Amino acid sequence: MNGLAQDVRYALRSLRSRPMLVVVAVAVLALGIGASTAVFSVVDAVLLRPLPFADAGRLVVAWQRSPDNSVPFIEVSYPDYEDWRQQARAFEAMAILPTVNSGFMLAGDEPAQVQGRLVSGNFFDVLGARALLGRALRPDDDRAGAGRVVVLGHGLWQRRFGGDPAVVGRKLLVDGTPMEVVGVMPRAFRYPPKAEIWTPVVPAIPDAVANRGVYWAIVVGRLAPGARLDQARTELDGIVARLAQANPHAAATAAVVTPFAETFFGPARPALFVLLAAVLLVLLVACANVSALLLARAADRRREIAVRLALGASRGRLVRQLLAESALIAVAAAAGGIVMAHWSLAALVALVPADVPRLQDAALDARVLAFAVAATAAAALLAGLAPALLASRPSLADALESGARTAGPAGAPRRLQGLLVGAEAAMALVLLSGAGLMAQTFQNLKRVDLGYDPRRLLTLEVASPHGKYEKAAEWRALHRTLLERIDRLPGVEASAGVFLRPLWGQMGNDWVFTVEGQSDAESERNPHVNLEAVTSGYFATMRIPLRRGRAFTDRDTEGGPGVAVVSEGFARRYWPGQDPIGQRLKIPLPGSPYHLAWLTVVGVVGDARYRELQAARLDLYLSYLQSPYGPKHLVVRTAGDPLAIAPSVRAIVRDTDRDLLAEDVTPMETVVAAALGGPRFGAQLLSAFALAALALAALGTYGVMAFLVGRRRREIGVRMALGARAGDVMGLVLGQGMRPVAAGLAVGVAGSLALGRAMSTLLFGLAPHDALTMAGAAAVLAAASAAACYFPARRAARLDPAAALRRE
Repeated sequence: MNGLAQDVRYALRSLRSRPMLVVVAVAVLALGIGASTAVFSVVDAVLLRPLPFADAGRLVVAWQRSPDNSVPFIEVSYPDYEDWRQQARAFEAMAILPTVNSGFMLAGDEPAQVQGRLVSGNFFDVLGARALLGRALRPDDDRAGAGRVVVLGHGLWQRRFGGDPAVVGRKLLVDGTPMEVVGVMPRAFRYPPKAEIWTPVVPAIPDAVANRGVYWAIVVGRLAPGARLDQARTELDGIVARLAQANPHAAATAAVVTPFAETFFGPARPALFVLLAAVLLVLLVACANVSALLLARAADRRREIAVRLALGASRGRLVRQLLAESALIAVAAAAGGIVMAHWSLAALVALVPADVPRLQDAALDARVLAFAVAATAAAALLAGLAPALLASRPSLADALESGARTAGPAGAPRRLQGLLVGAEAAMALVLLSGAGLMAQTFQNLKRVDLGYDPRRLLTLEVASPHGKYEKAAEWRALHRTLLERIDRLPGVEASAGVFLRPLWGQMGNDWVFTVEGQSDAESERNPHVNLEAVTSGYFATMRIPLRRGRAFTDRDTEGGPGVAVVSEGFARRYWPGQDPIGQRLKIPLPGSPYHLAWLTVVGVVGDARYRELQAARLDLYLSYLQSPYGPKHLVVRTAGDPLAIAPSVRAIVRDTDRDLLAEDVTPMETVVAAALGGPRFGAQLLSAFALAALALAALGTYGVMAFLVGRRRREIGVRMALGARAGDVMGLVLGQGMRPVAAGLAVGVAGSLALGRAMSTLLFGLAPHDALTMAGAAAVLAAASAAACYFPARRAARLDPAAALRRE
């Protein structure tokens, strides 16, 4: 302990003699430690902490697909789910849940709509989740004639009921139906992510449960002990294929089985891991920078170290003392980094897309602080070990001779300095290339033609208690009244209704269809079409261009000829070189007089992005007067700021029916911006890290070259005295500075290619190995490095040879 205390005291005295070096080193390391700690806190909260389910590694999610028509996602019907449960042996248990949250209306003094899911009674058992209060759902709750029960999420319990334990056993009016609260889930249970209510599926939708042709759910399964994922895939694939042979109208012929974690985290998983790798690269660049500073400092102390070795000091003791200096710098940097992480965490969380699960759990807790401690220890070793080892073994004769104080650094330190400069350049190039790829992806997505005009457009969802508007005619009459009243508001140019507004979610209203003239085998290869039911003014309100024919009118009513409007992509695919107007198709519409009836195409409109920005699907539109699916969302075109009329629209909805709620009242531009949230987040954060790495790399190059020029004043003076010109000296210094940068660029190209492959699922509109992006990143880095070398080179070229030699 005494030796350690002496090392620390000596290190403090030594650092006090070079305050500027300490300030720069602490600031550089604090940047790396703070940024990496903040990002790790998010990655830890979202990805690294165990899922709140028992033995989560055995959980999988399953759905269906159709390889014949390249449809990757087909939902599961309830009868198919029952067959899976009975026939699959690789699964210990299976549960079913719809692919989208349902809006449940809670009655009370202030009616509210909450998101929830209909689930099978064994849903919580399959996940291995226990209730915080009361009990979870049981299989007995999920049968025809069972009493209606509901389980509440922790957030809803706290927000709506003040955390009252007596809520268990109470009756709540949910969608107009009395339901008994049987349990409250723990705070950590958030699956599906936005659900706050869970209620059994069979008593809620008996018609859908009995219909094999209605695809609406996914399956969550728990693998049997010892069963492998590939076994489960093979077995379920065979079951789906057998069911398809027995049912000629089956939409799917194969199964998809994926680990639960992949679907739970979605695209956030690769994005956050890429960002963590990026910020750790920044930390490595910072360590290399500080290592170069300490190496330069050690070169200035060669005489001092040689004297101590000559007087009997051991090399191990010198190494410990030099490492103590880097450790003190790292500890000071860690303190600043943790403060920086605390300040920046809230801003970082605000940048992360809101749909990332468990994001609200990000905090500087013990696990994150342990990471900061580990990062600090690693930084101290990475920054200080190599300089300490090299400084502790100088050539005594060279170091003690009179000219040693101005001699250039020995071969090994000089090579290490070049290696550090090259490493910084390589890592900076990797980050610049990654930032360039994400920035181009973001710009490509921003330039996507949405097919509609989101400006000055307000969207909202009209929610009503389940069962109040069971008859389609009542729902249609309600929307006719709402739209007529909204149209009379000052500042409203047009309004319309649509079943699901664009960018409402990844899941939507997918349907099979048959084009007239197709055989059964041909129609089975058709991709699913995005089906929308719209009011007569929808295309004009959204400014979706009408390419051919006509839009819907109020004369397209139930009882009249069935009509449809298709998207351009649909028309091009199925009637190439033909006039699509007058062509016919049919789709299954259970409960409608147009079920499998021929619908005549009366119009063609532009392609629109309904599910995702990356691609337009095939769209098929029905008049809401001829569809069993009435409008779920309203869209309102305004003359000014759409939010200015939002209170008036809400008031109209409540005034029309006190049981109605206007939910998700949002400008369409905000919806589009949210869809761009992931790419924007990646581009912003990667760009920030890349700029930090670029600045650190340039600073490191400048520091090394400035140090070398200072150490080689005598050599440069001799060269100039012997006739070297200023240009020759500048070329010498620039060449020496850019050689390790060039080597680093070569290594960085390989790293950039590897990063591009890792980011391939996050990119849009460009290849992971985009040559232009890589060349641009390399040019920026080369220019910054050349600028960093230029100033020391210019100082060397302006050196007075006589003054330099007199000084020596």
